[in-house]
Order: sequence, then C-alpha cells, then structure tokens
Amino acid sequence: APAPPAAEPEPERRSHLVPVAVGIVIVAALAGAAYWFVLRRPAAGPAPAPVAARQPATPPVTPAPVRTAAESGRADTTRPATADTAHRPSAAPAPATTAMLFLVTSPASAEVYVDGEPSANNGEWNSPVRAGDRNVQVSAPGYLDFDTTLTLAAGDTVDLGQITLSKPPPQAPANAGLIVLQAVPSTAQISLGGAPVAVGQLEDFQVGPGQWRLRISAPGYVALDTTITVVAGRVLDLGQITLKTAP
Repeated sequence: APAPPAAEPEPERRSHLVPVAVGIVIVAALAGAAYWFVLRRPAAGPAPAPVAARQPATPPVTPAPVRTAAESGRADTTRPATADTAHRPSAAPAPATTAMLFLVTSPASAEVYVDGEPSANNGEWNSPVRAGDRNVQVSAPGYLDFDTTLTLAAGDTVDLGQITLSKPPPQAPANAGLIVLQAVPSTAQISLGGAPVAVGQLEDFQVGPGQWRLRISAPGYVALDTTITVVAGRVLDLGQITLKTAP
C-alpha cells in the first residue's frame, strides 16, 4: 500500500486562512453599514394618493338680495319659482257646492220656482241649485199649488219626475149638499163630474144640488162608474164602497 501523504506544513495552512478571514471581515462590515443606513434613514410617509380627475369647480351660491319696502312695491318684483315652491303640491280643488235638480210639470204651462227663482223654461227645471234646504214651488192658473222643501247634498242628482197639479174641488153653492163615503181599497181615486176630488174617502164633501157622475177606480180593480143625486142641505151617506178585484 502506498504511504500516506505527509502532513502539510503549518505555515502553508495559515496562509490559506488569511483570505477567508479577510472575506468574513468585509462581509461583516458591509452588513453593519447596511444596518446603520436602514436605522438612520428617515421613515417614509404614506404613498401619495392617486390624483383624481379634476372636477369643475361648483360656482358659489349667491343669496338673493333682500328687497327694501320701497322696492317691493315695484311692478318687477315677481319672484321666480324656487326649488321649494316649484314642487309644492297645489291646493286641493274646492268641494262641489251644488246639486242637479230635474222635474217636469203637468200642465206644461206651469211655472217652477226654486227658492223664489223662476225657471228659465216653463214646465221644467233642469239646472244646478245650491246644496242645502231648497224650497220648490209649482203653480198654474186654475190648479192647486205644489209646494215642498228638499234637502240636497252637494254633488247629488235629484229627479222629481213629473209633478201633476190638481184642480181645486168645485166650490159649494149656498144650498149645497154633503157627500160621505169610504172607498176600499184606500188608494182608490174618487172623481165627481169627471174631476178627481179625493183618494180613499169623502167626508162631508160639499157639492151643489143635482146629479153628479161618481167614479171610483184603483189599479187591479173594477172601476165603479155611477150617477148620484145630491139634495141641497142634505147629507148623502154612501157608506163603504168596495171595489171588486179585476179578473
């Protein structure tokens, strides 16, 4: 076997260690310098914010000048609508204060009055009237007046239909006779001499002496049509007259 190499002389080993020690020293010095530089460097502030796109400047709001008492009387002091007044809701409309009234009369020549105000057309009323209690009158020569009071609400439409005026009963002469009778049904219409005089009954009804045509009729019944004789100063009591049901 070959002989082991001889040990390196001690001086050569030291010569190899010198460069290594120098390198270590240099590295340590650089590290110390870097450490000192980092510690002594002032702290950096926060990164500046990115510059936003430049917006146009908003013009300052100039308050409206306050007018003096002398200026407020001029004709050019009308104020323009502001944001407050432009969107302000308008006031609610005033509620209706009238009602519509319709009616026609028989005879057609009758005059119509509402609270004393005559109708523009004889024989009818088709105009608005004030709401509340209204007096309605219908009159014609030779007829009994129609007079009533209606309570009308605002916005209502009231149709009275046809108002038929009645003729007054014939006036009893000095030596009149009296008629008494009770009709069944009680809704039967009683006529004397062709003119309606009552509904349902006659009680001490005065008529002139002589013969009179008496008619009693009602819907759904057979009418009674007869002639009666009235004596002056006497009472003609016909009692109860019952109509027969129509077949």
